[in-house]
Amino acid sequence: GDITGSARLEISATPTGSELHLISGLAPTNAVLRAVAQVAGPIAQFGHEWVLDTGLRQFCDRALP
Repeated sequence: GDITGSARLEISATPTGSELHLISGLAPTNAVLRAVAQVAGPIAQFGHEWVLDTGLRQFCDRALP
């Protein structure tokens, strides 16, 4: 409930396996998150990218041999 918008994951074949692309257009609905994003946009973006990178790393660690 804190985020609105859409996101999709595209998977395509490559010569060595697969490639994933996350395409998203998301925005905070929570007033506190909106205020943080407006005041500290680059920091909020960094935090968002860190969360996605961490999730990807954890997925790879657990799902891939």
